[in-house]
Amino acid sequence: MFKLFRKHETNDQVSDRLLKLCEEGDYGICPPPMKASVAINELCNFFLGQDWYNSFPETDKPSISKIVRAIEEKHTLKLLKKRWSESKNITIPTVPDSMTAQGAINELCNFFLGEGWYIALPVGVEQVNTEIVYEIETRYC
Repeated sequence: MFKLFRKHETNDQVSDRLLKLCEEGDYGICPPPMKASVAINELCNFFLGQDWYNSFPETDKPSISKIVRAIEEKHTLKLLKKRWSESKNITIPTVPDSMTAQGAINELCNFFLGEGWYIALPVGVEQVNTEIVYEIETRYC
């Protein structure tokens, strides 16, 4: 279901790959910042494949909401089965037609990591994006 060549990545390999997408700088123990649009493109490539985005004509590039909807539709049944024992009141999420890149990251965070997921470090939003992408990819690769 997931990309086969990433299935065997270790957490360090995922971390190294994601660091190349982040802004350069020394952030100490905190994650480096990743723009929301970069994070969405990375999750799109990770879950849907690089050719999924390229299948659209240049004049009709998929919107962020289409990317989120495609990712969630592809993985809804698996997650519903996983969460079935936790709660009987699970519904398929609805995605608005227009959403910002940051809103899409937040939606995918809630979808894959749960609504109660949080980061304990006092960091900025773009640094949290890096942690969200890392957590999602390490849990689902």
